[in-house]
Amino acid sequence: MARVSDELREDDVRRGEEPRSGGRLQADAFLALLLRVTDQP
Repeated sequence: MARVSDELREDDVRRGEEPRSGGRLQADAFLALLLRVTDQP
């Protein structure tokens, strides 16, 4: 999940937004990981 967290922070920086941190970052990373795992091709 750390890898997904890093990707989310990098995306925030790239878009010029303040990088997520703490509980919000962990929740968003978990949701992103869950969506990736359940994504149907």
